[in-house]
Amino acid sequence: MPTIQRGDDIPAAPDTGRTPPPAASPVRQGPALGRVLAVAAAAVTVAWLVVLFAWDDAPFAFTFDDAYYYAGIARNVAHGAGSTFDTIDLTNGYHPLWLLVATLPFLVGLDDLGAIRALLAVQLVAGWGATLVIIGRILDRSVDGWAGVSRREGGDQRRARVAATVTVTGAFVLVALNPFVVKVFVNGLESGLSVTFLALLLLVGAGVRGSWLVGRSTRWRLGVGALLALAFLARTDAALLVLSLGVWCAADWRRAEPDDRGRATAALAALFVLPAVTIAAYLVSNQVWFGTPFQVSGLVKRAKLDAVTVAEFAVVVAIAVLIGARGRRATRASARRRRGARFPHTGDFVAHTAWYAASCVLVAGYYVVLQTQIWLWYFAPIVLYGIVLLLLAIIDMSEAALRDGRPEASPARKLLPVQAIFFALLVVALVVEAGSFRDPNLLSMQQADRDIGRWLQANTAPDAVTASWDAGAVGYFSHRPVVNLDGLVNSKEYYDAMQHGTTGAFLRCRRVQAVANHGDDIGGEDPSFRELIAAVYGPEAAAGATIPYRESFLFSGTTTGSAGTQSGGVRPVTAYVYQVPAAAVAAAGPC
Repeated sequence: MPTIQRGDDIPAAPDTGRTPPPAASPVRQGPALGRVLAVAAAAVTVAWLVVLFAWDDAPFAFTFDDAYYYAGIARNVAHGAGSTFDTIDLTNGYHPLWLLVATLPFLVGLDDLGAIRALLAVQLVAGWGATLVIIGRILDRSVDGWAGVSRREGGDQRRARVAATVTVTGAFVLVALNPFVVKVFVNGLESGLSVTFLALLLLVGAGVRGSWLVGRSTRWRLGVGALLALAFLARTDAALLVLSLGVWCAADWRRAEPDDRGRATAALAALFVLPAVTIAAYLVSNQVWFGTPFQVSGLVKRAKLDAVTVAEFAVVVAIAVLIGARGRRATRASARRRRGARFPHTGDFVAHTAWYAASCVLVAGYYVVLQTQIWLWYFAPIVLYGIVLLLLAIIDMSEAALRDGRPEASPARKLLPVQAIFFALLVVALVVEAGSFRDPNLLSMQQADRDIGRWLQANTAPDAVTASWDAGAVGYFSHRPVVNLDGLVNSKEYYDAMQHGTTGAFLRCRRVQAVANHGDDIGGEDPSFRELIAAVYGPEAAAGATIPYRESFLFSGTTTGSAGTQSGGVRPVTAYVYQVPAAAVAAAGPC
């Protein structure tokens, strides 16, 4: 992490030769906000670790099915099978740095739910816990010892700062305990690692006053470049963040005087050489090893490019540019003007991190406009930024309440309205999300997929190939070759087959013997299973397929199946295994 240098643009005071007056007796200010928030972050992390290890169903409450794609590939990598989910075809449908971390439990002998709990524990400590500490540091540096609290004599000043610290800490804890917020980052997926690097970049960026290209060492810039490279490897859509910061710094380069242009060019290169080399190496290695420079999961989810899509994303880019431009203007505003604003800390942070805000707009536009699937963890960078803005807004409102409240009222009483508004909202959100987090009807689908996997492990040969659409938990718990029909963690060859309508031939070559998934219950069956078997082996094989495993359960989330998309309300869903006739598999022609 680069050393953060503060006050680089502030000249030293001139030496007047006079003896400075004796310092006034310090006023006890109470504990620093950063230390209090660090303790709170540690307590919250420990509380979540207790939930993770004490509650049997916790892995299914934290994770999404895609987390088991990572776990399955990581297990295969650790066991020497290579970058594959089904042990048949290679895939690059993942973000590389989290996959590397995900191999660690398997390398030390863990597996199944033990490995999943270990991965979630890593995310709780190195991801969410570390991020909370970094957020606390951002807030602490912003308040600068609660300098914005009205100067008062003796105990009133200390009580005001303690009351403000209690207010911010209470909101901080309520946010950090909210299961919805936690699940954005602690879910067995890449967002649990990328958030730490993003938070560090926000901490660094919020401390930059003036240009990124002057007043700092080459070592500092290389450190920032290393953070950018790690952020990309942790989640490849961070390329949009690199682009946003690159445009921001390019504007600094353009403003440099001609005599300083060479130094500015060297500084710009120091900032971006590591991320540029990292991105280029990633694309080239993908092309060499997997036949495409891009992740196959991104190719599968890519929306069709047409005039409307291009126009919509052009609007997104324009909004991002406007945010960056407005932020640059705000950073040039005088310090006195910023302090006089209604939300001075929030406004100052937004101004100096407008490059990050612009990248958030690009991320949202990328997934909403250019991709066909939208999942909660995609928006982790935006949620992180929103958390910091919320807490900074509470700081601004707390300082305003202390400054403008009735002089005779105690600091605690002045802050009651701020606490009543935010604590009430955050407590309600916590209660609602805690109920959803432990709702058995929301956990049931992953548990049903786990049960399918365990049935396959107990009732099929080790080399028996199964196909599944939502293949994460099914494949991971089965310890069997399970081909992902969605193509998210399949090969470039499978993606090409999807584009050319030849998936039947692809699956026939893999000798798929069963189809397993959760699905609709239409007269005791889900027609999509037999339709798939017919596409692979023909109508006769589809008609002769048997259903050796079928279990119904209740689910209250969103499903997409042969009966259409359904969301909301508790409804029955069924887990199936359809067995393909052995004769049909044996009769399949050579590939």
